[in-house]
Amino acid sequence: MAALPYAWQAAAAIYATYARKEDDGAIRPPALSRAELAARAAKCSDEHAIKFTEVLLDEHALTPDPVYLSAAADAIQRL
Repeated sequence: MAALPYAWQAAAAIYATYARKEDDGAIRPPALSRAELAARAAKCSDEHAIKFTEVLLDEHALTPDPVYLSAAADAIQRL
């Protein structure tokens, strides 16, 4: 439970980074499904990509905002 505040801070930072509106005012989700994002995170074997993706998919399940999926796709690609 000691890590919970840090996980929340990380999730908030990711959201703040990717929550910018595009020119047309909408953030588009990636072409990948939730299952494909999880599989790609596991395949890349980077523990941070896996953790970020897990948290972002959980947040997306609670609040279906496409920004979470976009952030997960970007984290997997960068890490």
